[in-house]
Amino acid sequence: MERLVELFPTVDASLLEEVLLNCVVDASESGGDADCVQLAVERVTELTGIKPNTGGAVAMPTPVSPNIHSIVRLFSTHGGYCSYCGVSQTGRISFGGNAVTLTCTDYMALANRGWTRSGRYIYKPLNDQVCCPQHAIRLIVASHKLTKSQRGAKSRFHYWLQYGKFPVSKKADSLPPSLSQPPTLPSASNTTPPKVLKPKEISSPTDSIPEALSALIVGDIQTALQSAMQSGLLPPLPGHHKLPTITLRSHTPSQQRETHSQLSSSIGVVYASMLVPKHIKKASKEPSQAASSTTLPSDSPVMSAFEVAQIILQKIPASTETPYTASVAPSGHINISLSEAKELSSAATTTTSSTPHKGIPSTVTSTSTVTLTSSSAKSSKSSQKLQEAITALPSVPPVHKFDFQLHPAHFTQEEFDLYRRYSIAVHKKDTNEKSYTEFLCDSPLVSEGPSAGHPLGLGSFHGHMRIDGVLVGVCVIDILTEALLSVYFFYDPNLSYLSLGVVSVLQEIELARLAMVPHYHMVFYIHTCSKMNYKRHWYPSELLTDQYTWIPLDKACLAALDRDPHTKLSTLPLAMPQSTTTTPLPTATTTQSASATTAPPPPPPPSTATTPAAQPPPTMEQIQEIVDSMPLMISGQFWVLRDIGGVSSLWASKSDQDAVLGILQRWALLGGPALCGSVGIQVG
Repeated sequence: MERLVELFPTVDASLLEEVLLNCVVDASESGGDADCVQLAVERVTELTGIKPNTGGAVAMPTPVSPNIHSIVRLFSTHGGYCSYCGVSQTGRISFGGNAVTLTCTDYMALANRGWTRSGRYIYKPLNDQVCCPQHAIRLIVASHKLTKSQRGAKSRFHYWLQYGKFPVSKKADSLPPSLSQPPTLPSASNTTPPKVLKPKEISSPTDSIPEALSALIVGDIQTALQSAMQSGLLPPLPGHHKLPTITLRSHTPSQQRETHSQLSSSIGVVYASMLVPKHIKKASKEPSQAASSTTLPSDSPVMSAFEVAQIILQKIPASTETPYTASVAPSGHINISLSEAKELSSAATTTTSSTPHKGIPSTVTSTSTVTLTSSSAKSSKSSQKLQEAITALPSVPPVHKFDFQLHPAHFTQEEFDLYRRYSIAVHKKDTNEKSYTEFLCDSPLVSEGPSAGHPLGLGSFHGHMRIDGVLVGVCVIDILTEALLSVYFFYDPNLSYLSLGVVSVLQEIELARLAMVPHYHMVFYIHTCSKMNYKRHWYPSELLTDQYTWIPLDKACLAALDRDPHTKLSTLPLAMPQSTTTTPLPTATTTQSASATTAPPPPPPPSTATTPAAQPPPTMEQIQEIVDSMPLMISGQFWVLRDIGGVSSLWASKSDQDAVLGILQRWALLGGPALCGSVGIQVG
């Protein structure tokens, strides 16, 4: 045994002992008197590729003992079938390896150089060799803006939670059966969903509302509208528009059962429509002027009717006289529910009478219902007469309850059952527990608990989306030091009509805000893959260039990729300084491991730390200098390569030496010099 240790000082002693024992057993069974030590030397060389030291004992240098917590076993360049284009059998080329452990700081540095992970396997696509270039894409959280279609998807989801159906639209007849008549959830109650309103039931201006009550409500809404405009919460109307007239409409009996309100005002819809310039309205009606698939949202999107109505609702003054309840419908109408006179305190109050669904950003939450009181001074006798003419309706909770919880990534049978149904329905292939665990549960990331700078903690997580207690979607994410990375999302295929993919992205963006990180990474954008087109519509997004800078995913960038998908993005204009993005984010709450978080922190200040200036690629001399100073893991300890004589001292054949040197040089080029000094390397 001592002789083997002298010949192989860098090989683990337990391996040498096991090999020697096997050689002794083999020699005794064969009945020969073969040299067991020589046989062991041959087998160790064959197993490890390390040649024996025939010059006697080696005085090994002192191993380095820095705080190295990341260990990666690198492989050579890998090529395989490209599922994005479905044409090339070897066009998906990448470089990577298995990460034994990886700190969130080190993985953040890799992500900012275009790396990602699948389970424990980390890799970087070689875009100069692949058939379908894959560009890292990220969204600036503080400046996030929704497109019209995204607002519509979120509003429909919200409306479905509240009423168990979708709102009526002029395009209802063209919707697929899954949208117009959605199936019920497995755990849904047997209660029959409310009947969908027919267009003929739309009410006409009422003459049954007491004149005094109508004047009271109209006056409150008029005051709120003017206050919102004067305070700057609502943008001013174009010069050719006058201030809209406030009108009320009474609901039919069927509408009252649907909305639980007697009156409504369309001021939110009217005001939002007036904000749209005439040339945009005209263009939207002309098919020839329709935006192409590469059109991005405007830098100054028009405010939706729902947002206008919410602002007006917040500005309706409060008083102790003539209480009524107002709420905002997803369509932008303000619904008024009249109630009987109640004992109120002398102080003016404005209280929330229903809470948002857990985990959904405020842009997706259920209708905010606020109990309001009139500001008009009325005598108690007049108020009493008004209340006698009002019929009270009980408040009804949402039909469906949405809940979101964040858990550390680990295998559960409930998750796997959902993933298997999703894989069979969407990808047309079955799976097993081992494949699922390796793909979405195993993670090399070193977790860190919540802290002041990272209130949700760091590491790999699974976000559970539940409706009425049933698991309907799982967001697989990594929360790093400067970004939230979306790893994967799977959902109940029977609920595809709910646009859960859009809801999951909204949820993950909100989690990024709660985690106090400035960016939300959506892995890769592949311009030639139609399934990736949705990523270009999350605004504002940036793509990583070949020189590791970020540029805006705008019309110029898309046009360049249209001309040539292999365009070097570093030749396009760089992004504007991120310090100019100060748009605040809405507030929301989430639940982590079944415990609610505290009040959400303010949005993080925009960061430029991950947007370094473009640097020229290193020379071969610089790469070799990086390789010589790499910490290699040998026999459970880290050794600097130059201190042990380089690769020629560890690998016997010249071909092995060249292969290992090529792997280390590619790691130095793609991983970056800073990371190469902090990550321990095993070569496979």
